[in-house]
Amino acid sequence: MKKIVLILIAQLIIGTSFAQKTSFSGEWQWIKTIKDGVEKKEKTKIKFAADGTIWVEVFNIGNWKFNKAQKEVLLKNNMGENELNGMHKVLELTERSLIIQKGKEIYYFNHINTDKINQDNSQSQLVGTWKLNHKVFDEIFLQLELPNKFRFISCSPNTTTSTSGEWHFIPNTNQLELAGTPEQFILKGKSKIKDISAHSLALITPRETLLFDKVNPTDIEWLPFTIKDFENTENNTKQLPKAWQNDNNFINHLGKLNGLLYDTKIYVEQAKALKNAQILKKIKTTKESVSISNIIMHKYDTLQYSENYIGHLMNQNNCFFPEEEPGHFRVIGKAQLNGYQCTIIEAINGDSKMKYWMIDNQPGVYAKIITQTENTFLKETSYNVITLSKSY
Repeated sequence: MKKIVLILIAQLIIGTSFAQKTSFSGEWQWIKTIKDGVEKKEKTKIKFAADGTIWVEVFNIGNWKFNKAQKEVLLKNNMGENELNGMHKVLELTERSLIIQKGKEIYYFNHINTDKINQDNSQSQLVGTWKLNHKVFDEIFLQLELPNKFRFISCSPNTTTSTSGEWHFIPNTNQLELAGTPEQFILKGKSKIKDISAHSLALITPRETLLFDKVNPTDIEWLPFTIKDFENTENNTKQLPKAWQNDNNFINHLGKLNGLLYDTKIYVEQAKALKNAQILKKIKTTKESVSISNIIMHKYDTLQYSENYIGHLMNQNNCFFPEEEPGHFRVIGKAQLNGYQCTIIEAINGDSKMKYWMIDNQPGVYAKIITQTENTFLKETSYNVITLSKSY
């Protein structure tokens, strides 16, 4: 009886709090529900859109219609739940709070000031793409865009998944808040910003401190040339390094090696960034042939994806071995790269563009290769770059 009296008194007090100029539409943080005098905490963000639809995160859950004269709002919840479904009395509507009641249930909301959130976000140093440095998890990217959208992109060897939501920089507490991530995510809710600079970010979560590197879009060396640039160019193998113009030189030189290790960067289109891997080229030789097993190594996965062979008329007169000889190529100059004297070649083969750094005195060994392929049908771009780490 005492609880009912208290609720009635509360209704009399707040019943007069109704700002005539305040709009019902907007974004609201559902903070609590009181039913039969018992309080239940809530954490759901709800958007009452201007077109009369109701949204929870990215899901349209129903419709609303506000009768300002009667101080009532009709909520239709398509999820089939009793909560926030039916006619509700509006007990309070101000710039900061909303309280509605249906029967013995009272719902409390705080207004989300999107203009303030957008201003806070724009003044933070957080905007951009951040790559997580972690010894356990796969390649993970956090994209923070203005005004307040984020994407969490996780890359395993064979798949890329993403989760999106909204973010808010809270200047008073120096926190980053993410709304929309599942419970099992490594980064969710509020995280304390321990340190931030133009190149790095450290976030303190309840479980651990997460370290991120800022992704620099200029790290990607796109290949701007097109097939038209080769219209007046003939494939001239005599311009290639002399050591690469003889099949026996490939067998003799590669026969001295057991393998080549390349650092690899692969373009992730969703993140507009590069993920890391390694490629190991295992070399087996005889007096008359060389075979190379190409193995890609991710954090938790190793896969042989191809094999190259030269000898016994296979790849005869292929000056690009172990790569395929391209349909069009041109030599654009010479340069030092990581201590190796290289000849630089631009090439096109079908839908793929390549840029090669041939080590002049090591036939069969590239210091670096960039490959860029445009899938015009799917409107997708694949891109990877391999750089020689060591030979042994």
